Amino acid sequence: MKAFIAACLATAAYSFEMLAPVTDGNGSWSKMTITEDGVPKDLYVAMGTSESNGNTLNIPFNNRGYWSLTPSLDPNQFYKPNLLGGYVEYDVDLSQSNCGCVAAFYMVSMPGKNSAGQVEPSEDNMYYCDANQVGGNYCPEFDIMEANQWTAQTTPHSCDSPSNGHYWNCNRGGGCWQNTKNQLSYNDYGPGDQFKINTYKTFHAKLDFNSNGQFDSFKITYSQDGKSVSMDSGYCQETINMTNDVRNGMAFAFSSWSTYDNWLWGDRCQASNCNSHNLYFRNINIKTGGSSPNPPNPPTPGNYSFGDSCATPYDDDCNGCNCHWSWPSNESWNSPNAKCRCM
Repeated sequence: MKAFIAACLATAAYSFEMLAPVTDGNGSWSKMTITEDGVPKDLYVAMGTSESNGNTLNIPFNNRGYWSLTPSLDPNQFYKPNLLGGYVEYDVDLSQSNCGCVAAFYMVSMPGKNSAGQVEPSEDNMYYCDANQVGGNYCPEFDIMEANQWTAQTTPHSCDSPSNGHYWNCNRGGGCWQNTKNQLSYNDYGPGDQFKINTYKTFHAKLDFNSNGQFDSFKITYSQDGKSVSMDSGYCQETINMTNDVRNGMAFAFSSWSTYDNWLWGDRCQASNCNSHNLYFRNINIKTGGSSPNPPNPPTPGNYSFGDSCATPYDDDCNGCNCHWSWPSNESWNSPNAKCRCM
């Protein structure tokens, strides 16, 4: 029930996300450097107003931006590494992000496409899309961090299979979400020296995209001054549904906004005016994946009758194949030998 209520509140919160439009599509965006697989990599911050430089991503309040491989707009040049089996880590400064602020660092399957399969400019002219159709089009979304000084949450949002690259429906509330207010002890994360992770100070975050041929689970670790806390999704159907999205690459997005809705922090704090003039992510390090799904099992040998499709391509004896409920032909559909098999 808690998860259902939180998902509903999270969905409602998106209506409060009022972001300044990005209009500098033909200009020269700020350049910054991350580390990818141990090698420095230059990226451009696709944002109308940005002071990002060096190894620092600076997100002014009420703005949203993206990482681009080029200094001007090209919907096919957003930075989209394969993270299946990899990780993302960074230092984050939430010292200005009081209760009421939302610091967001996440991934979406940009560029958004319309029902004809054509890339379509969003309300900020940047081809944005997400799991709540904020930019005009749905697409898969993985929230690496939605946070302020009182709480932090990681949430995967899968979508139904696309048609011509266009998504008609997504899991708006997400699934298998991990929130510090639910998964950690009260004194593990918060503003002040009494907390293990003191959010008045910069701390380190790492997100592992665990894979055993598919996106099985994720783990978030926050560390500071030799202390650490972690949250692990465990086996997660929502992430399994996003295996191809993560393997094929999702664009990075980041934003700083505010809301009085408590979907993120619950009763941990009382929202007030957001004082976050700047939001800093530094020393960003990405380890790409390379994990590929296990090859589909061949059709199951033997004489079987087949019925409806199973819930996922990985149920019972299936491993990414055309998976259907089946039973020996000389038995019934509810036989003890009935199970999901490759068709």
